[in-house]
Amino acid sequence: IIVEGESGYLVPLESVSRTDFNPAYPEAFQKTFAAKINILLDNEALATQMGKSGRERVLKIFSWESIAKTTYDYYQKVIDGFVKEKA
Repeated sequence: IIVEGESGYLVPLESVSRTDFNPAYPEAFQKTFAAKINILLDNEALATQMGKSGRERVLKIFSWESIAKTTYDYYQKVIDGFVKEKA
């Protein structure tokens, strides 16, 4: 969902295990996470732009209209392939 530097920041997380999602290195994770938040707190224009970009991305990719179109296009591709096989 997040595009690094465009709609937010990604903070790498190495979890303790496959079933324990707590950070394996909590201090490093907290430091990186805080640094990214501070960038946004120090730059209101950047935070606003990232928020707008994130909203636009969600509406473009994850709206019901977008999901319906993607589903329709997929079904149409399957149908077209089936029709070609029968011809």
